[in-house]
Amino acid sequence: MTPSGVVTYGGLVIGLAIVLYQVIEWYPGLQPLKKKTRTHLVRLLPFLFGFSVGILCVLSVGGIIGKFAHFTVWTLSWLGDAALIWGVGGERESVTAASQQALTNGGHAMTLLAVAVFLALMKKKEETRKRCKWGWLGGVMLGLVKSVAGAFAIPLASAMNAAGIWISTGVLQ
Repeated sequence: MTPSGVVTYGGLVIGLAIVLYQVIEWYPGLQPLKKKTRTHLVRLLPFLFGFSVGILCVLSVGGIIGKFAHFTVWTLSWLGDAALIWGVGGERESVTAASQQALTNGGHAMTLLAVAVFLALMKKKEETRKRCKWGWLGGVMLGLVKSVAGAFAIPLASAMNAAGIWISTGVLQ
């Protein structure tokens, strides 16, 4: 078997489990959230950033970053399928979107910049590193799924493509 960008129900379950676990771990309760909304929302930013970078990585169909993301999808989908099939008697089925939003050359450039920021965040405190890593895994696993792709991947890829055009046209000069 070769790694591919096919997410199965097992992979979907793993991706959703990652997101649910991280949100539950982050959630401070309603009263603390009302009292210090900004403080608690800021704690969620590393996860959301990692999630976005994970989506961008899995949308990168080539190169080392894209291959690593697709290998991760293949591996975790296989593990999720094993749990789904042998754990509860389910079946292997693809939940990958029929088409994915393609990154342009500018979008790939912006993805590289996002990965550079992601790597810089890996040198920060433990909580930030952990949230970024789990966010990346969640984004990689859910970035190609039919429902999540429509909600996050398409606008994210479109924004990165637009930003790539913006920096390449000399606007920053």
